[in-house]
Amino acid sequence: MATSEHREEGRIIRREVLDHAARGLLAELLTPFASFFERHGVRLDILAGTKQTDRGIVGVIHGLVHDDGTLEPPPDDLVDVLAALDTLATPDAASDLIRLDTAGVLPRGTHGDADLALVALLRQPDLAALVLAENAREIDQKFAEYAPAVSGPVLSLSRPSLEKIEKLLGARLESLDHTKHCRIHLAKNRWYVELEIQHGSRAQTRDTIDPQSLAIEPSPQPTAPQAIGR
Repeated sequence: MATSEHREEGRIIRREVLDHAARGLLAELLTPFASFFERHGVRLDILAGTKQTDRGIVGVIHGLVHDDGTLEPPPDDLVDVLAALDTLATPDAASDLIRLDTAGVLPRGTHGDADLALVALLRQPDLAALVLAENAREIDQKFAEYAPAVSGPVLSLSRPSLEKIEKLLGARLESLDHTKHCRIHLAKNRWYVELEIQHGSRAQTRDTIDPQSLAIEPSPQPTAPQAIGR
């Protein structure tokens, strides 16, 4: 475990991860440390019953584990558990969890990154440990460029051919816990042909605002990013 490293970084877990985490799952993960939290006025049974929009208790938890001036620092094991949740609650780690979950135990299409990470830590600890070993805290990569490993056959750019590619890619995306949405838009000029692929993403937990009550409600939603190939 890299407990000292997490402390030196000054960040054990992002506040947004705690905000988006399902309260019941989070309380279950923290149950081994219930006595620590109770000494600081936090009851995990109350946390488990709070609404997702109530962020008071998770705010206190975040403060407890990041306050260097507290008389009782958080236990090392607690730091490690929360740091593991932080590491797994990213799009890349979530994709790895789904990819390596060959038995199909983890939920598909219904959980954002934080909740998928919680389920993995609680129900599939060996799988979670494997993905933790492969993932580090890095800046999110916004795009990637790939060159073909080998020269292949000439790609037909007719609409029927592109529709076949859309269907194949859509099935592959769906198997990786994305939606199967896939649309290819074609652009040509003198020097190259550009394929703009709009594809479905994994569901990400986002804060939406109810127009009537103006309350914030976390909701897992898929998005449609784009990839461009020439």
